[in-house]
Amino acid sequence: MGITSLHALYAKRAHQWTVIRDCIEGEDAIKNKGETYLPRMGGSTDMQYAAYKKRARWNNYTARNLSGLHGLIFRRSPTINAPEEFIKSKVLDNIDRKGTNLYQFLSDSVYDVMQTSFGGILIDLPVAEGITTVAEAEKAGIRPYLRYYPAESIINWGYSIINGVEQLSFVVLKETVEDYSTDEFTCTLQEQYRVLDARGDHYRQRIFRKIDSEDSKEVIYGETDVIDVVVNGSNLTELPFVLIPSDTPEKPMFYDLAMCNIGHYQKTADYENGVHLTTIPTLWVTGHNDQSPDGEKEIIHLGWDAALIFPEPEAKVGNLSFSGVGLVHSETAITQSLADMAILGSRLLASEKGVSESSDSARIHRAGENATLATFAKNISERVTKILNIMAKWMGIEGKIEVQLCTDYDTLSFDPNALNAIANLAEAGKLPLPYVFDILLNGEYTPSGATFEEYAVLLEMEQQGASPLDIINQYRLLQQGSGIKQIKNNIANLPPKEDPEITDEETEEV
Repeated sequence: MGITSLHALYAKRAHQWTVIRDCIEGEDAIKNKGETYLPRMGGSTDMQYAAYKKRARWNNYTARNLSGLHGLIFRRSPTINAPEEFIKSKVLDNIDRKGTNLYQFLSDSVYDVMQTSFGGILIDLPVAEGITTVAEAEKAGIRPYLRYYPAESIINWGYSIINGVEQLSFVVLKETVEDYSTDEFTCTLQEQYRVLDARGDHYRQRIFRKIDSEDSKEVIYGETDVIDVVVNGSNLTELPFVLIPSDTPEKPMFYDLAMCNIGHYQKTADYENGVHLTTIPTLWVTGHNDQSPDGEKEIIHLGWDAALIFPEPEAKVGNLSFSGVGLVHSETAITQSLADMAILGSRLLASEKGVSESSDSARIHRAGENATLATFAKNISERVTKILNIMAKWMGIEGKIEVQLCTDYDTLSFDPNALNAIANLAEAGKLPLPYVFDILLNGEYTPSGATFEEYAVLLEMEQQGASPLDIINQYRLLQQGSGIKQIKNNIANLPPKEDPEITDEETEEV
């Protein structure tokens, strides 16, 4: 198989990824697959099967659930703690060289990874000849950028011992590139494979494309380009490719829900078909010869202006009527499948409870449901943190970077009694200010992107008697990326707070 060889886990999970992708895509994708998702009834013709499939209903609970859970993760912007130099570089505003900021890049990537529970991000550099230092790269505007690869593109990978630690040592990425070689207006899509490997003390990228061969009927791929990656004048020893959310593809979190959604689709096909067949009036006639005197078949007409008259005294006419509990069983099965989907993946699908929950029991209920999603978000946060630290290292920026996606999905309002108690403890000097800030941040009483330094600086300004206009101006400077040091200098230049003068009349009144 060569370059197109598939990893065993890729082959195992590929079908599951396809099922989920089709479910997310919706009704057209499901129905276009025909018998893959809706088996044909025995003995039915193509016309009968087409009508059977058309009557089936696809309610996209899988996509609805995905959108809801994705919205929970990004209900608050990711928090990013990074050196001031890294923030000022504006690399987060164009993280992929396509003008995409980090928030949108993460939102799109996570939405895709949630479907397959597998993906990868490559930290890459533009090809530049003769540039070997950070200063030269900065002057030329060359910075590292990120490229996201979905699960289907990561067809093979392997691990080796590098610097005494087992690390990712090679990855094969299947890519589709645009080819305008024919003319500037005609675009053809070409398939190629990008191989990343880091063996010994050298990291490189190799490109494999199709090679025309008259001697072989098979498609042959040959190495066409070799890219030696050098950062700051040194060879890399580690592969700058990070698999997310884990090192190997696991069972997708939405697979069981997707299969249940398909089962619901099949049940609605049976139900709608049964309703169609049992509700259309069907005339029956017995004891009548439908042959006319000239030997031709007699046509029986129905309608308000037509009467049925038969010469045979024993002739009988009637309408078929449905009886029994067949459709009741079908309705029960559909209801049960809805309940199963609610249990498998989404409170968004669950019906409202007849008895209201207490606030404590509601929190416990949500905590159990959110555990899997929170674990997923934490894993993504760790991987993205690693990625941004690699980027900073390549840019020659020192200092630790940390990224944290939202893991608090409890949207209940903050308890006002608890908030008052916290304020009283802080005022009495029994609750440190950093603790107060964390409580306010988690309770969504402060902006999601706020930092403790920003909170403390603005608080200090208020305590020094700065006017509301001065405070809002400094706050805007913080939002625009001004450093804390600059803001502190601005505070130092504020006029000292003056005690209000007490007049003689006020003294006498006291």
